[in-house]
Amino acid sequence: MDRSIINHLDDFFENVPFPIDRDGLVQESLDFPLPDNVREAIALLPEKEYHSPGELREELLGVPFDDGTPKKSEDEMELEEVDDKMDSLVNLDEFTQMGDEENQESF
Repeated sequence: MDRSIINHLDDFFENVPFPIDRDGLVQESLDFPLPDNVREAIALLPEKEYHSPGELREELLGVPFDDGTPKKSEDEMELEEVDDKMDSLVNLDEFTQMGDEENQESF
């Protein structure tokens, strides 16, 4: 997580009334200027009551990120892996070129 996101979180935590549960955090995040990926990470937190900024920071930083975006669920990732494998099995450019060559030969 880059430094600017951590700074946004620190500012956000100053305005959060602790203790607070996940739904309350989601609502608070809508009222505060946070990047969308941070709001998404907050929505991915476990449903429980958070008692301090430190507890919340530890829990939130435990949400896995990819390139500044919260990671998807394992099911979503598995589906993307299958799509990627299928794309790598068939190179569409070669397939298209092959069809073009066949059409040219028949003329």
